[in-house]
Amino acid sequence: MCDKLSCDRIGVVERSQHEEYVTQHLMNGNQMDYYRLKHQKECYSKLLNYHIDVAIADSSSADYFTQTKQYCQLEVVGFPFGKTDFGIVFPKRWQYKLDLDNHIMKLKEEGEIDRLLEEYFQEKYCDRKNSNNGIGNGFHLSQVYGLFVVHFGLVAVILVISILKWSFIDRKRNGRLCSSDTNTMTQPSATNDRINTNDTISSLRQRRKVPQLKQKEQECTEERQDIEQLATTIL
Repeated sequence: MCDKLSCDRIGVVERSQHEEYVTQHLMNGNQMDYYRLKHQKECYSKLLNYHIDVAIADSSSADYFTQTKQYCQLEVVGFPFGKTDFGIVFPKRWQYKLDLDNHIMKLKEEGEIDRLLEEYFQEKYCDRKNSNNGIGNGFHLSQVYGLFVVHFGLVAVILVISILKWSFIDRKRNGRLCSSDTNTMTQPSATNDRINTNDTISSLRQRRKVPQLKQKEQECTEERQDIEQLATTIL
């Protein structure tokens, strides 16, 4: 029976049908120093404490205990072997035997026994817990929060780019107006070279505006430089 697993790491309850089955059918007359357990529930506590690696236990009780919150780290493997039956023991010629039989039959007809079997042996607490913790059960709160952060981050980036874009277009439009004003400034300056003593009053007024137009030209030049720098940053 012991191969890769040491025999003293196999737990068997003393003076039980499991010990009898092991000695008669598994040991084949060979001596096996297995780990002797005092009672059935000790199988599961010793497994959790790593005193043993495997325990031979009743399949029905093993199915029940491994589906409780305390023993969710354990599981039943393989197929049941041997024979296990449940029974009720009472004294011979017990005066309540007939009443007990009638009550058991009534519980069976009302479906109460099936309900108890489903509650204690078919209701898989640990399996249900593991399935709820698996993938494909919707988004967790942290995942939804992350999606909102990404969404609002993208919206903020798009909003900033839009503001920069419209600012660039508006300043570029102002730059065109500045260039038209500069043209109006250069035209009178060209004519100023040909002004003689017979200049009209209107040409004198234009000459007074020359310093103002030069100042505006300088401002437009600075705006163009700012626009070029802004466009380089965006692109």
